[in-house]
Amino acid sequence: MAISLDQADSVISAARQAAAELGEAISLTVVEAGGKLVAFACMDGAPRYTTEIAKRKADTAIALGFDTVHMTTATPQGQPLVGGPQQSGADSLVPNGAVA
Repeated sequence: MAISLDQADSVISAARQAAAELGEAISLTVVEAGGKLVAFACMDGAPRYTTEIAKRKADTAIALGFDTVHMTTATPQGQPLVGGPQQSGADSLVPNGAVA
């Protein structure tokens, strides 16, 4: 499914608003169905590690075929589902999603 930059900007805007209402500063990644990056934003004050986590969560959603917000696991929020950073030369899957 294609997503336009205007649509991605709307998603980013809504997610930023939801995060601000929760008092959180986050990074956000919007990709098309094939995994191509369409938009990225890092809110002021977001921890540096959130940049990589946002990208990995988007990749995980593409790999699994559904939004990671629908997953529940024993894995702590933002931690890899399998492997670790740069383990075996492959990126880790990050299953947890934030509700926006």
